[in-house]
Amino acid sequence: MLIHAAISKLVQGCPVIVVAHRLRTVAGADNIVVLGNGAVVEQGQNQELLEKKAYSPGSPHSAG
Repeated sequence: MLIHAAISKLVQGCPVIVVAHRLRTVAGADNIVVLGNGAVVEQGQNQELLEKKAYSPGSPHSAG
């Protein structure tokens, strides 16, 4: 968690691209892009995507 906090402080105010497997890694992002089979399948904020079940286990685009 210490590393996550340091990185968050370092990149504050800068555009950053993060590739993550775990939702909690990107949950605070302004915009999340969900990829499936090499294509963009959903895009939005964390809460929007959760409501759409865009990246929940068992969704068509889920890796889990």
